[in-house]
Amino acid sequence: MNSPTRMNSLDWSDVEWLLIDYFGTQGKAWTIDELLTVQEVLGYKYTGMEPDGVDPRLRRFYDTAPIKDPVLFLHQAAGILGTGPVTAKALDVVTRMLAREYRKNSRFWDVPEALDGFREKRYGLAMTSDVSALSVERLFYGKDKFARTNFRHLVLSCEVGSVKREGQLFRVAAEKIGVAPAKCLVVDDSVHAIVAAVNLGMKAVFIDREDRTEEEIAQLNLPPGVAVIGLLTDLLDLLPDRT
Repeated sequence: MNSPTRMNSLDWSDVEWLLIDYFGTQGKAWTIDELLTVQEVLGYKYTGMEPDGVDPRLRRFYDTAPIKDPVLFLHQAAGILGTGPVTAKALDVVTRMLAREYRKNSRFWDVPEALDGFREKRYGLAMTSDVSALSVERLFYGKDKFARTNFRHLVLSCEVGSVKREGQLFRVAAEKIGVAPAKCLVVDDSVHAIVAAVNLGMKAVFIDREDRTEEEIAQLNLPPGVAVIGLLTDLLDLLPDRT
C-alpha cells in the first residue's frame, strides 16, 4: 500500500465533499451475482469474454434503468438478450432473489464511526453508487433510512442513467452539490471508478477491503496521487480538519 508519509503529503486542503461508494466500500450484499440468476431464469447463455460471466449489456441495463417493477425489468432484459417470453417461474425466482439480497445486505463495522468523524470534520457527504432501481428503496431508504440519515446527496446510476466508470455520474454529483470537481474526494473500491473521477479533476482514495499485498496494489495501476486505505476510518487520519 502507499506509505502513510506519502498519503499524508497529498494536498487535500481544498476538498469540501466526500463522494463515497456503497457496495464494497460501506456495505455488501452477501449473495452470488444476481445477474447470473437473471440470465439463468431467462434461459440465456453468455459466451463472451467477461470474467464474471455476465453479459455487459445486461449489467449496464441493471444498473442504469429506472425500473422498479421486476416484471417490467425482466421483459425488457429478455428483449435486450433476445430470449423468449418471461415465465411466472422466472418472476418468482427474481422476486425471491431481491428479497434475499435485502436480507443478506450488511454494512462494514467501521462505517458508522467513519461517517460520524467526517461530519465532525465538517465535510459534506454524498453517496455515489452503481445500484439497480429494483434494490434502492429497500437497501437505502428502508427501516433504518441509512442513506437519508447519513448523506446530503445521493447520486445513483439508476437515476443518472450512467455508471461510475463512464464519468457522467461524478460530473452530475459535482453539479448537484454545486462545487467544482477539485473540491470532491471520491472513495471507492473500483479502479474504473477511481480513474473516471480523477479524469474529471477530482481527488480519490482507493479502499482495499481485500487486504491486498503491496505488489497486488501496484498491479492495479491506480492513477498517481491516489491514496490507498484498508478501512474507511483510516481516512479520518488523513483528512485535514475543516472546523
